[in-house]
Amino acid sequence: MGAAHVPGGGPQHPRRVSTTCLPATLSRDLVSSPYWPPTGAGTSWGDARLEECAKRQRAKAGGGTECRAWATSHHLAVVTLRLTALGCP
Repeated sequence: MGAAHVPGGGPQHPRRVSTTCLPATLSRDLVSSPYWPPTGAGTSWGDARLEECAKRQRAKAGGGTECRAWATSHHLAVVTLRLTALGCP
């Protein structure tokens, strides 16, 4: 399968299936980036799992289902905290 051209962008490479979603190195990059929430693993259940991956405290990084759950947990927590800060119900 060749790379497909995306209008306005570069070539789009076919997706590769992996048995792990976030290897320890990628998790470490994430938790050490300026985008990592100041509250770290305390932000959400998902953030705690990502930090465990970064510290190699998990036997397996996790598959697609786990990664989606971690990301959903993170995003729900961040949106809820932001709405609370804005005084929105």
